[in-house]
Amino acid sequence: MIGSTGTLRQPQPRLFHLPLMFRVFRGNNLLLFLFLLLPWFLPACDDAPSRSFDDSDAAGWQNQTPTDDAGAGPDGCPANNFTPPAFSGIEIRPEGFILDGQHRTLRGGTLQWFRLPRGEWDDRLRKFAAAGFNTVDVYVPWNVVEPEPGRFDFTDLVAFLSACRAHGLYVYFRPGPYICNEMNGGGMPAWLVTTSTKKSMAADGLVNLRTNDPDYLERVRSYFAALNEAILPHLITHGGPIILYAIENEYNWFETFAGVDKLAWYEGGTERPVGQDIGTTPYLSALHGMLLGQGVDVPVTTCPGDSRISGMGELSGVIPMPNMYISGGTEKLAYDVVTSMHDPAQHGGRFTGMPSGTTESERKASRMTRTLFGGMDAYFAFNVAGMHTPDRHNALVLNNAGLQSMVDASPERVLQGFVSPTIGYFHNVIDYYGAIGPAGTLREKFHHFRRVNAFFDAFDPLLAPLLHPLRSGDFDGADPGLTISGAGVGALEEGTRVHYWFRTPDGVWFVQLLNEGTTPVELAPLAITVDGVSFPRFSTMTLPTETYPGGAPSGASEMNSVDSPEERHFAHIAVGNLPLLPDLKLGYTTAGILTRREFNGGQLLVLHCPAGATGEVSFTGFSSTPGVDFADQGVIRETAAPADELVFTWTAGAPQVVRLRTASGGTLRLWLLSTADAGRLWFFRAAFQDLALTPLSDLELLNDDAMNLRTRVSLSPGTDRVFLFSDTPVQLNWGYGNPAFDADSGVTVFDTPNVVAAPELPELSATGRVRPESAPGAGDEWLGLGSAAAPLENAGILSGPAWVRATVTLPDPVPDDGRLTIDHASDIVGIYVNGQYITTVCPVGTEIDNQAWSGSYRFADLRPYLVPGVNEVLFRVEIWGHGSFMWPRGRIIATNAQIPSLGFDAVKGLWGSARLAGRDLVNWQAQALSTGERERWFEPGADESEFTPRTLPLTLGRGQLLWYRTSFSTPAARPAGPWRAPLALRLTGRNLRATIWLNGRLVGRWLSDEDFLQRGAWTRALRAMWMNTSPDEFPLADSLLTADGTDNVVAILLEDVSADTDASGGLLFSADLVHFAEEKGRDEADRTIPAVSWSLEYPVVFAPFEPWAESCP
Repeated sequence: MIGSTGTLRQPQPRLFHLPLMFRVFRGNNLLLFLFLLLPWFLPACDDAPSRSFDDSDAAGWQNQTPTDDAGAGPDGCPANNFTPPAFSGIEIRPEGFILDGQHRTLRGGTLQWFRLPRGEWDDRLRKFAAAGFNTVDVYVPWNVVEPEPGRFDFTDLVAFLSACRAHGLYVYFRPGPYICNEMNGGGMPAWLVTTSTKKSMAADGLVNLRTNDPDYLERVRSYFAALNEAILPHLITHGGPIILYAIENEYNWFETFAGVDKLAWYEGGTERPVGQDIGTTPYLSALHGMLLGQGVDVPVTTCPGDSRISGMGELSGVIPMPNMYISGGTEKLAYDVVTSMHDPAQHGGRFTGMPSGTTESERKASRMTRTLFGGMDAYFAFNVAGMHTPDRHNALVLNNAGLQSMVDASPERVLQGFVSPTIGYFHNVIDYYGAIGPAGTLREKFHHFRRVNAFFDAFDPLLAPLLHPLRSGDFDGADPGLTISGAGVGALEEGTRVHYWFRTPDGVWFVQLLNEGTTPVELAPLAITVDGVSFPRFSTMTLPTETYPGGAPSGASEMNSVDSPEERHFAHIAVGNLPLLPDLKLGYTTAGILTRREFNGGQLLVLHCPAGATGEVSFTGFSSTPGVDFADQGVIRETAAPADELVFTWTAGAPQVVRLRTASGGTLRLWLLSTADAGRLWFFRAAFQDLALTPLSDLELLNDDAMNLRTRVSLSPGTDRVFLFSDTPVQLNWGYGNPAFDADSGVTVFDTPNVVAAPELPELSATGRVRPESAPGAGDEWLGLGSAAAPLENAGILSGPAWVRATVTLPDPVPDDGRLTIDHASDIVGIYVNGQYITTVCPVGTEIDNQAWSGSYRFADLRPYLVPGVNEVLFRVEIWGHGSFMWPRGRIIATNAQIPSLGFDAVKGLWGSARLAGRDLVNWQAQALSTGERERWFEPGADESEFTPRTLPLTLGRGQLLWYRTSFSTPAARPAGPWRAPLALRLTGRNLRATIWLNGRLVGRWLSDEDFLQRGAWTRALRAMWMNTSPDEFPLADSLLTADGTDNVVAILLEDVSADTDASGGLLFSADLVHFAEEKGRDEADRTIPAVSWSLEYPVVFAPFEPWAESCP
């Protein structure tokens, strides 16, 4: 199959293999040979597809799909591709987690059911499992499941838990009661905030959130009781997927911010009394006790937020699983946590019998390896899958990227660090550059994780039971069993390189070789010595970096940035002294091991190296040299190796194969892949045998029928060949390039079809219709707020937009005072006086003052708009949502500066003293939404008789609300053919905000630019908080598109947010369907930009050639 230079040898016609096949099938194997040969000479069955393909009609592989009865065998023979876990129980021990009786490392990440359309769940869970993860980190936002006091709805949550189990995934369950998660309220219900206080912890009917306050605990007890009643059947002790149950979230930061509260002045005193003790130990103990009393019998955890054990008080019986976001020193951080837990002299000995792990961490395969090699037993990548959040779950937050790495996190230092903060507005897209994009794209990082997870799946039985890693290097106390000579290898700790590794009781060793740089590192011969074995011996060894389609990172330090240098770090695991067969061991290899497994009754070892690099592998442990049944010509047997060693070297490129047979009759297959192809190797069963394909982006099984296995195969554009590994020929609907099964290697090589250009998308502008809202504030559903300004929560308005109005009566003549002041306003506020639009400001809880000393607060004097008698002031308020810890609501003591109301407990709307022209504004009322929203103009079937056709661009009147509706057909946006990329709506404009619906479902809230977000505040603003896609693009999920032939309807409510100095209203330049750009690319200036990640999808069917009996084998 593969020539001596490592290039592909063209497959030969079948009959020219006869002499070779007679040599292979000698003696007793001749009958088997004749049986396998029979299909080559028999006429093709009428119901089987031909293997002769005409390129003239080969527009796509789907053109040759076998019929339902292809394979000429009985229906319903299971291929046995999916064996779910037993979900029988969990044990915890110091050395780790035991699931269903097996030691397992927990590897997973966050997948948020409430931030994805329900129709997308199955797709994301399948991809999550395909990445090799075994446990889903599942948040439960209290405000989603109890939207009103006492009204619970766990329907979606329970359905998602069932879906996790169906995909064979365990669940790490995290219901808070506070979850943070950059979500409105941190998941806490807004209705709870209306009765909250920081002043008191007495039983007074007011809740002091996240403390040992009895009123708060009673609310939590009610929530937990309803929740646990619903999810108890889903605990692993009841046959469900939930294996861990977390309480609270990063409570150490709450302790810090409770101290910051004591530095702020609010309502006549410090915001939180200086002497108040929030009661860490009794509070967390109360939560733990609630779970035990309500029947929760799985291990309970909590997650400190600063990479160490903190924020737990003297809590017992709960596993500390800290969040680890600090860049650098991952192994040492993990090692220190683990060893401190198991030291009886630390933490009062409370954790000596517990395993360890991190609840949240960065989304990098190298970070996962480093965490586990630091000695932890669990790794979870926070938001490893991006999301596009329906509805209004967004939040604005304090950009706290520097918080995680603060050496001094005292309240004073925290407050000082944010005297000039950046306020981040979260988009409906939540994207921290995880393995799976917000719209489901499999990023390059997905294949990194697949590669590393495959290794841990194979070696968990050896690695997971081990307690603490060994540490070697040039420092006191280093283990002498490992030495490495080579600059730049190892974890840099206090100026020296440290190497983390494990040795099993049987002497198998696993050594992490870490490249913390951004360029590959070459190791010279004999650079590594492990337990007396030095290697490489016949080559050099390359430690690569992780690669990305967009090129090298630029070096940004932002923790959620695609440009973080850590994205390039590569953690290689060298393995040695590993038994493979009774009389064969792996001595060492410079290649990475993808997996060790059984394949069609024999042992398989898959190795990988960077393309173009040299690999080396040594086999020992035999008394008689194994026979080499087959080796591709590019694989070199090193004859200078000792007699008791068998050593091969090769150059990585296209797949290569070696087959060994030992004296005892055991067989070992060796597949040698490039590192890129290793992450794209997919194992499955069809045609009554094990199969494997590479390099595929994705492989989705559509059934589990051994006689007729239907799949959906995805390739990256530019993939010209696909390699199928099997024992015998397989009948399938690929035929390009005269594919022939090579009996020596067990490989069939398929050319991929030629494809036409990617499809164009329909234009939306040609179908646009508009309708203006009636007069601002129109409607008769006003709710009273009282005689003074009060938060919108007081009127039961908890999210989204609202109108607020008040009046002031002025004498004649009108006073010579056009000043408007309001103590607090949040979040985005448009201002109208007597029907005249003035401006829009974004105070985020600070004041409105059009004559303030700060230029960012000042706007037009209002005297020209005032009249004698009653004057109405109207406000258009948008609640964006608040999700930043519990940031103070008052003023900084000694400076009188108003702190932005960013905390999850901050109210919204307008409150405090409110005056115009020196007089109090009175008669406050509020009305939710707008006329069009209340009358549901966004529904597909809405009456369009008052809409008029318009093309873009559009210019709005100042202060205008304008509806724009357009449509497109699903076939036009999703044409037939192999090309696939997610669909999105892209808006461009200036001085606008918008709410977007697709087929009646709210899918996005848009902020056109950052200029207006900095109007009316002393903070800086960012409209693309922690996202790696464009803030102008909103994914349109396939599951939300019509499937009945009707057009999809996009409805957009545009709202002008122009300044008082602008001559015209906002501009909508364009509204277009685009393919969503959610991978990493580079522009001409070498800057990181979002790029579309295309895939080519084909339905492929696998079936056996051989005729079968009337029953499944």
